[in-house]
Amino acid sequence: MDLEEFRRAGLALYGRSFASGLAADLDIAPRTISRMMSGKINIPPALRPLIMDIMRERGPEIARLLKEMEGKDETNRKQF
Repeated sequence: MDLEEFRRAGLALYGRSFASGLAADLDIAPRTISRMMSGKINIPPALRPLIMDIMRERGPEIARLLKEMEGKDETNRKQF
């Protein structure tokens, strides 16, 4: 897993401040995630399948929620 792929996966799963969420799910220190992002340490190859598992787990849940939200009456939306 290269740095760009790692960054994109983190963003997709947890948003811009993804280090703490990803670290918790991988059971590693947030500082370790930060060090990987800065290039100070390499991203271990073993993280790729673990991150892919998290994505597989969350993908269907996100898709179901999106479908449910899309089905709500549009007139009940708040206007911002």
